[in-house]
Amino acid sequence: LITQNSHLIDKLQWLFGEIFEVSGHTTRLVSHVVEDYVHAFLRFQSGTVGYLDASWSARHHRTPTISIHAQGENGTLDVSDDEVRLYLDEGMPGFTSGWTHWRTPDLYEPVPIDIGGPHYTRQMTEFIDAVRASSSVDSDVANALKTQSVIDAIYASASQGGATVQVPA
Repeated sequence: LITQNSHLIDKLQWLFGEIFEVSGHTTRLVSHVVEDYVHAFLRFQSGTVGYLDASWSARHHRTPTISIHAQGENGTLDVSDDEVRLYLDEGMPGFTSGWTHWRTPDLYEPVPIDIGGPHYTRQMTEFIDAVRASSSVDSDVANALKTQSVIDAIYASASQGGATVQVPA
């Protein structure tokens, strides 16, 4: 949970709003030191509910594996390493009702220079632009604290057998 999933939790809060309540379970399959698998139910202040499943040691998969399942009042969003699937009960501008499906290659957007992946380039570009403009970046220390609070709450829930835990405001 504490590894790459911190970025995922930050992104989820950026997309859906702050997480205020969690229920988490962790499992040690390979390592006796750190969990290999986490399942967490997330409740957002926006009313969205969802869960995340993540593992750094899933058999027959590259690691880490991450999937998101989010439900809203008009549909469902499923995101994995390989695809994004959106189901809408009612269509909206740019999207029809029913299933819309994208594979990872369909979502690729090139960057001017690709060192370590386009996501790293975009992050560095945002930082450089903020320095040049004397402005702030979207992901700052306050966001990091919110993300760490969610992670701590998931670990606390897991230590209590999956009990629902409030994320400190």
